[in-house]
Amino acid sequence: MNAKRLWLVLLGGGIAAGAVFFLRLVKPAAPANPPEPIRLLPPAASAPELAATTAASPAAVVRFGVDLRAEIAALRDRGLDEDGIREIITNELKGGYAREQYRMEMLLEQARYPKHYWEPALPVEAVYELERTRQGELARIDQELNGTLTELFGADATPPPARAPFFSPDSPGPKIDFLPDAAQKQLTDALWARDPDGRMSSVDRLDLARQMLTPDEFALYTKWNSPASTALSSQLVSFQPTQAEYDAIFTWQSVADSADGFPNEQARAEAANELKAALGDDRYAAFQHLQDPAYQTVVQVLNRWSLPLSKADAVLALRQSAISAMDAVWQDTATPDEEKSARVEKLRQQYRQQITDQLGVPAGLVPDDDLL
Repeated sequence: MNAKRLWLVLLGGGIAAGAVFFLRLVKPAAPANPPEPIRLLPPAASAPELAATTAASPAAVVRFGVDLRAEIAALRDRGLDEDGIREIITNELKGGYAREQYRMEMLLEQARYPKHYWEPALPVEAVYELERTRQGELARIDQELNGTLTELFGADATPPPARAPFFSPDSPGPKIDFLPDAAQKQLTDALWARDPDGRMSSVDRLDLARQMLTPDEFALYTKWNSPASTALSSQLVSFQPTQAEYDAIFTWQSVADSADGFPNEQARAEAANELKAALGDDRYAAFQHLQDPAYQTVVQVLNRWSLPLSKADAVLALRQSAISAMDAVWQDTATPDEEKSARVEKLRQQYRQQITDQLGVPAGLVPDDDLL
């Protein structure tokens, strides 16, 4: 499904002409170069929007299908004071622009994910570009809201505080653009209705999706959005699984990490044998290597700083040698503690330099605590 089609599904209707736009997704540039900007382009106004604008009076201010000047006049006819009128209109506009923001961010969140659920997350450069685009769009919405209030109320307008994002790298929105159009719209509308502040957890979103999607749709939604899939994708970043490998591991991991787990050791062993048969001996051994917490720590550090994951084993060996050497110093009962501290610190700096040399990066690029 292309980005414009998704935008039309998410939008559904009710956003003013000029505020509607769609996202042209781009492939992030290589880490060594600045990423290409994500572009948001305004399409032509729809026929209903043009008709509504044409039908309104020349002085009309139409937002979200409502002639606000006419509404203000009606409120005055009812005897409301100016402060009350400004509050009513301001709240209406804040609600309308909040809906627009939610749909915009839901669309933008689709660019956060890789093309396929079994692929690793996008590099940090792409995430940075996405967040930069988000901040620009939030500023645009605020500017349009404040401009509308000024147009209606002049110097008496009170601009609302700058809006906060619904989603972020620490609290991402769900991946939904793989769903059919009708399911996308239904789920987006339900999420907005139940979570207008964007604070729903991924677990609660999962429960809502289970109620609304078909079994096949929900199974795919789970592989994109469940906490288990998020953790597994991070764990497998250096494994680079195929779809079949990911599916086999996901099935095994889902049982292993569940509240009930495997009923007994025999069931665990049988599941492990099935996974080994699905992966093959070499790939199963590589997957087992991923279970080593020390190795996984190194992989995550390298991935965080966009460093070659192929260096993980060499870095791990250096870290283990450093820990052994420092432990030996601490175990030396004949040496005073102050001298031991100095020797351990010297060893730490030496090994940090060796790790930096192994990675081929300038000193200081990776924080010392991440190195060792």
